[in-house]
Amino acid sequence: MAIRLSDVGLRMIKIFATALALICASPLFAQSDVAADNSIPSSFLRLNDLEARGAVQLSASELRALLPGAKVKNLTRQGSTRYWTNDSSGDFVASTDGKGGHGRAVAGVGRSNTGVGTWHLADNGTYCVQIEWKGSSEQWCRYIFRMENKYYGVKSLKDGAAVAYEYDFTK
Repeated sequence: MAIRLSDVGLRMIKIFATALALICASPLFAQSDVAADNSIPSSFLRLNDLEARGAVQLSASELRALLPGAKVKNLTRQGSTRYWTNDSSGDFVASTDGKGGHGRAVAGVGRSNTGVGTWHLADNGTYCVQIEWKGSSEQWCRYIFRMENKYYGVKSLKDGAAVAYEYDFTK
């Protein structure tokens, strides 16, 4: 005896499959800091944009003057705002509002979070940060540019499409 699906049953299966595909494709379902930069909305500035607008890359000596003791505000591409102060020892405690996660796939998107971190200025002139969040960690280095009264960090000087992450450094 063959089981035959009705038209209503087939439509329900198609609706369920479509809904499941949309959920799996959702950025809230699969946030990751390791996703390809070309998955980032075009509203984010890129290295090419910084260069076209006259941004200036900070030298190592400018970074040595700027970074120690600086209060840092960082806007992630997922929508979170994070804060920390670069202690001269190289340590800091970071906090995030968690609006978009803190850059990694985490439970509790939308919840504030704290993490301990370290920072240093690398030999190649990049600002490097490592943060151990509750439940995950991140590590990155960025070349820092100044444009008007804002700062931006990019991970590559060779890739014009590299995303420019926004930072505020204040003393």
